[in-house]
Amino acid sequence: MLSPLRTYSQSDWHALASDLQSGSEEGKSFLDFIVGWCDRAEEKILRVNLSPISALRSALTETEEFLGSRKNILIVGQALAVITMHWYYGGQDLTDGLTEVELRLVQDVLAVKIAQLEALAEQSPTGGE
Repeated sequence: MLSPLRTYSQSDWHALASDLQSGSEEGKSFLDFIVGWCDRAEEKILRVNLSPISALRSALTETEEFLGSRKNILIVGQALAVITMHWYYGGQDLTDGLTEVELRLVQDVLAVKIAQLEALAEQSPTGGE
């Protein structure tokens, strides 16, 4: 069952969440992390009136404690990239609130993902054409 995470595009979110849910245990764990982090942050936005980025920062440790494991920085960066693209409170406003370090983390994670996709395309039968 997919989370009712509030997003800009439910169809885009459901496609990503379905892929993660039907994939490896790491994918399922990553999905649980994103959803848990956003749920806790949204609660802080609504109850404590924090900004989305402040709520995410505040909710990170709580989410890790609830899930029982501290995530490495690459997983946090990947999750933050997904959150900025999909979460209802994400987008440009969230990106504008990132610190320089947070922004570079998201940019680097996305650059690695793009490089991976380009490498896959080059290995395809059409050679990326």
